Amino acid sequence: MSGCHDAVSRRSGVVLTTYANIKSYVTVGKATNSSIYKIIAKNDAGRMPPPPAPAWSTDQLSMLAKWINQGALDNGCDRCDTSNFKYTANIKPIIQNNCVG
Repeated sequence: MSGCHDAVSRRSGVVLTTYANIKSYVTVGKATNSSIYKIIAKNDAGRMPPPPAPAWSTDQLSMLAKWINQGALDNGCDRCDTSNFKYTANIKPIIQNNCVG
């Protein structure tokens, strides 16, 4: 949904265009306490992105939870362990496609 949480629209006062902004909605090490995870994982009309947009898949939610639980780091590598998720490689593209456009 293009423009929902970018720097111009700031929908609901939320901007999800940078790592620092996204990290402000994260409780490091505790996905289920993180506001970004809680609102994306909701099973009702209050979820993000809102219907009729599709909800995040179970795999996408699992990646987000794993990234948060592993410390929500902004790091990367060329040959990463696939069990160790990274913000730039795994989380940022999902947020850009579903929350920013």
